[in-house]
Amino acid sequence: MKRIIVKVDKRDISFRVTIPRKVILYKKWTDVEYMLVEESGPDTIVLRRFVDADALETEDQRSFPGFN
Repeated sequence: MKRIIVKVDKRDISFRVTIPRKVILYKKWTDVEYMLVEESGPDTIVLRRFVDADALETEDQRSFPGFN
């Protein structure tokens, strides 16, 4: 998949990024209701689809400061 640039919508209490429909269809994630946000480095965030509690079980349980 090619890179896609999306705009960050700055809100009072959060930032919102809209994932284009093409990306969701390409990944076959049309049934996803929640996603996990994981830190993957100083300039990288990883989004993973949340399927069940087993999806939370990873070897590296890193979290963002203040999100424990």
